[in-house]
Amino acid sequence: MMGIVKRFLPFFATFAIGVLVASFFVSVGFSRFEGRGWRHRKGNHHKSMHRENERLRRENLELRQQLEQLRMEVPPVENTMPMESVPAPRIILRGRGTVR
Repeated sequence: MMGIVKRFLPFFATFAIGVLVASFFVSVGFSRFEGRGWRHRKGNHHKSMHRENERLRRENLELRQQLEQLRMEVPPVENTMPMESVPAPRIILRGRGTVR
């Protein structure tokens, strides 16, 4: 009997000290859910997120269709301006007095 107490006393003491230290940082009490109300809010949140995702999917599809329609309506732009050759820059060599 004494051997069991000697073995389990350090375990229980360490556990009690650990719970005491943990209680400074987190609540060690039982969670108090509000029963059906908590589940109801969770379900409503899930439904509202689902509705928002569906709305965003529809909006995304509409925007893609609009973009595709604009791409078909706008003709490709052709470069009608002739390319002119640009003269080379003038280089002045110092000391020789010549200009190239």
